[in-house]
Amino acid sequence: YINNDIAVRTENKLTYAPQLLKFGKDWLEEEYFEGTPINRVESPSKVKEHLENIFEYHFKTLNLKNLKSFKKNDYVDLVNTEIESITTNNKIKVDQCLIEEIKNVFSLLFSVLNNKDIKVSWTHGDFQQANILIAKGISKVIDWEASEKRFYMYDAFTLFSRIREGETISDAILNFREAVGPIDYVKEVDENTITLLLIEELRFNVNETFSVNFFESGTQTESLCNAITTYIDE
Repeated sequence: YINNDIAVRTENKLTYAPQLLKFGKDWLEEEYFEGTPINRVESPSKVKEHLENIFEYHFKTLNLKNLKSFKKNDYVDLVNTEIESITTNNKIKVDQCLIEEIKNVFSLLFSVLNNKDIKVSWTHGDFQQANILIAKGISKVIDWEASEKRFYMYDAFTLFSRIREGETISDAILNFREAVGPIDYVKEVDENTITLLLIEELRFNVNETFSVNFFESGTQTESLCNAITTYIDE
């Protein structure tokens, strides 16, 4: 997490992130930005304006700037290798049946994915309203530790779907489609795009919830697997 946090900010010189003051192999020191999370700003018009501005800047200067095309097999290998590394960590307590379920859901998603080339880029990973702070008209995006190279539209999904605010998978996808439809610099959202976003959401969830810090990992992941399976079946 720390390595990715440092890498994404130093490689891209992100002016809308808190300034990185010092860092080492496994530590960093950053500017303290005292702002109000955008989801606590009372004016809906001000929230909408700031969200549109900060997202457009983020999308164009990070997500689009770092685009690389992966062949489907290479992308599948990337995801599977990462999941295998996490789920075989013997320090993490997790039900083996859940691990099999996770692998089955990934296999299901890969089987319905028809893209031969997948656009991957640096992403924030947790680009939600609570991580966008405003102070004196200036916006800063915080909490970059979940940064990773993913399908390039994942940050757009995280923000506009409101998936971090407790929306169901179906409602989150509907929110996302409605929000990005009028945005001219975002490509049309087809079923392959949705499949890739579901892959990345499950990937994020495994990274986030499979930890030595939890007595038992995977409770949220099991619910997500069930929701994704239901959505695909429908």
